[in-house]
Amino acid sequence: MCDYQAILGAPELARDFRDSLRIAGVRAWEFDNLIGTQVPLAQATSVRLTRSPRVEMREGFDAYVQGLKQAGKSGRNILNKLRLLERDHGSVTFQQGVGESALLRQMLDWKARRFTADGKFPAWVGETLHHFLAQRGGPVTGVLSVLKAGESVVAIHFGVRVGRLHYYWFPAYDEAFAKYTPGWLLVWFLLKHLPELGCDTLDFGPGGEAYKEYFANAHREFGTGLIETSESMARLHRGYARMNETLRQSALAQRWVKPAVHWLRGRARAATPEKT
Repeated sequence: MCDYQAILGAPELARDFRDSLRIAGVRAWEFDNLIGTQVPLAQATSVRLTRSPRVEMREGFDAYVQGLKQAGKSGRNILNKLRLLERDHGSVTFQQGVGESALLRQMLDWKARRFTADGKFPAWVGETLHHFLAQRGGPVTGVLSVLKAGESVVAIHFGVRVGRLHYYWFPAYDEAFAKYTPGWLLVWFLLKHLPELGCDTLDFGPGGEAYKEYFANAHREFGTGLIETSESMARLHRGYARMNETLRQSALAQRWVKPAVHWLRGRARAATPEKT
């Protein structure tokens, strides 16, 4: 549910996270997608910094598109898919700020079919999104957007708006329109109409999906890692991580050690009696 994690607390909390963990009775804290400025580098057992893609449109959509072209991204394929969709299914329209709960339920249904084992989200997911959809004021408001071709709903997105920032959160589309790359079309229209929300930034959140890097013209740093309260365990894990990285980068290890490990694992599995 959360693309980013953040530490909420008094400034002194950041001085020694390990003390805070000990007080809480926690032996280790494994964080994921923690905002980069909050990553406790000096105290981390292990940490990996990476970037989250976003689009910044300070000068409007047309200037943004020109920037894409200068970066070798013409958008030609997106526009061709748009023309094909219009030819086959009728005029394409985009509407945002929609308040229909039925469309939000449809979006969740499409999303759950693709990403959950039983095709359903827990009830609290829908309740959370409906809560934000109902917000018409305040610092955080939900924004429901729909892309149609003729009378058919092609794709739906639910995100949240915070000031001039729009978070790309729950996109989904009808699989029947998959050949038109509806996800890419949805992002194109979201960006085109972003100024109408009073926003100039669309944040995709962490993830290595191709469309995010295609549209992105900026990034935000975040970190993934581990902090342990036991210094001896932290040293052990750091040593293991260094050894593992050395083996990964060693041609000799790749040639001899890796096959040996696979062989030993195979022998261990063969020697283990099957459960009945």
